[in-house]
Amino acid sequence: MPPGRIKILKAERVLYLMKGKQKIQSFPIGLGFNPTDDKIKLGDGCTPEGRFYICETLKFRPASAVYGPVSFRISYPNVEDARRALRAKLITRKQYLSIVKGIDKGVMPNQRTPLGGSIKIHGGDY
Repeated sequence: MPPGRIKILKAERVLYLMKGKQKIQSFPIGLGFNPTDDKIKLGDGCTPEGRFYICETLKFRPASAVYGPVSFRISYPNVEDARRALRAKLITRKQYLSIVKGIDKGVMPNQRTPLGGSIKIHGGDY
């Protein structure tokens, strides 16, 4: 059986924990101020679309009033985001290669580009 995964339906504002094709649990979610579009660059208020992995777990003690006790940073930008941005001349070739290198290694991709970063799944008061 493949490992568990997270599936997010932006229009329904719900996050599902999945095991194979089975929904194990669901949670309501909040999104940025532009929730329908795919994230393109820093500050656009969009939620990324695509396949990502959790590349960092952050624990807060005491629990953050805003984000809860734990947050999970996802691997945004992914290779597709970087490729699109390179074609649109939003990032340099060096930035593109640094993102791809991080993804290839399964670590956090470069978070300091015009694409933005530090996208997290976290708790909070919605």
